[in-house]
Amino acid sequence: LVPAPMTLRVEGKVKIQVPAGEFEVFQVELSRLAGKDRYYFEVAFPHRLIKMETAEGAEALCGSIADLVPREAETA
Repeated sequence: LVPAPMTLRVEGKVKIQVPAGEFEVFQVELSRLAGKDRYYFEVAFPHRLIKMETAEGAEALCGSIADLVPREAETA
């Protein structure tokens, strides 16, 4: 295992639209050898990951409010 240099930076608050609705999020950038990834965490508690974009081109979106429900709540 070889350490790899990375830089993590909170770029600020933005509003984004995803299939589950509009969210105010913290935009976080992770710079690494392969490029830059962006992560969007909800400003409101519990700061859920709403969207991510990777340097390799992968993207994940919160598709519905059901995607945001914690797993414990689904079985309650």
